[in-house]
Amino acid sequence: MKKVIMGVLLTLVLAGTTVLARGGPSGMAGKSPVGHLYLTEKDSSTWEPVDGGWGKMTYKEGWFVFNGHELEPGISYTLISYDEVWVNTESVELGTGVANNEGNLHLMGDLELVCNYYEPNEEGDYQDITGAKIWLVKDFDGSFVWPPTGYLFEEALITEYCEMPELN
Repeated sequence: MKKVIMGVLLTLVLAGTTVLARGGPSGMAGKSPVGHLYLTEKDSSTWEPVDGGWGKMTYKEGWFVFNGHELEPGISYTLISYDEVWVNTESVELGTGVANNEGNLHLMGDLELVCNYYEPNEEGDYQDITGAKIWLVKDFDGSFVWPPTGYLFEEALITEYCEMPELN
């Protein structure tokens, strides 16, 4: 009976670890110079997370490491810092790779961010802040397929390296 109880407890602990690994607080932790950003698939009409692919980006000024999971095997993905302005999109490609047979992807490189400013009267989640959007997109050629399927979107903006512009 002890072995059964221990087995159930171990299963619950491991299941809890898996859930925690899919998300957590994004941004810098305390005084650490290293930040974390979680990306998830989202419903493009509500922007709520949905079951599917996910990833974690670890970053520090000048570099990043990204690990994606539950992606479509054999598909090329590009991690971008996304410019919100559709008319003059100046998104930066951070790294490109192909998801392996298990649906995992590992990217690393130089951190170059496109900072977006959201004014107080704009609708949405990011009002009156400046920050970089990070997306993982499929088969990127400079344009996007919309509505997106299998894209990963940031859970928060990277704000540490973006300054608020002066308002007149």
